[in-house]
Amino acid sequence: MLPVKSILVSISATIAVTVASTLGAGSRLETLSTTVIPEGILTIYGSRESPQVASPQDRPITSRQSCGTNDLLCSDRYAASKDTCATLVEILDAATMVFPYSASRAVCLDQAGDRCCTSWSVSVDELQEYVLLFAAEKILNGCNYGGNRVGGSARNVLLMGTCVTQCLSNRPDGCY
Repeated sequence: MLPVKSILVSISATIAVTVASTLGAGSRLETLSTTVIPEGILTIYGSRESPQVASPQDRPITSRQSCGTNDLLCSDRYAASKDTCATLVEILDAATMVFPYSASRAVCLDQAGDRCCTSWSVSVDELQEYVLLFAAEKILNGCNYGGNRVGGSARNVLLMGTCVTQCLSNRPDGCY
């Protein structure tokens, strides 16, 4: 039997290899935190560089007026496991934390070989996890692809006063 320290080092190495292989070579995102929870592995992605954080004033008044509509655009190109996405949505529903990094751009759940991520197009200062629930849930319920696959984006999502695009897929990057 392996000592606990060896097991943890092995798990950490596996997580690091998995994370490195899921971000494309051109990705500007990096792992900001990884937490093992009963439901799987929860990872927050973003940039450690000084973020260009969007504010509500970054969009003209006409754009801000339509924000909050969560307009769906379904796509199966990077579809994720519906079960894993449903669990991620449940986690977001129960969440009470503020993201510890203003440069956060995605949160992913890895569960039994499947991955589901919700990501957003720009960094949002003092983002609270639960506000990601509404668009993620709308994509989960509206963008099903036969069986157990789901994926797409919601445009005009209002996150903490900032208008963004939010995605639900099997990857942490590529949401614009």
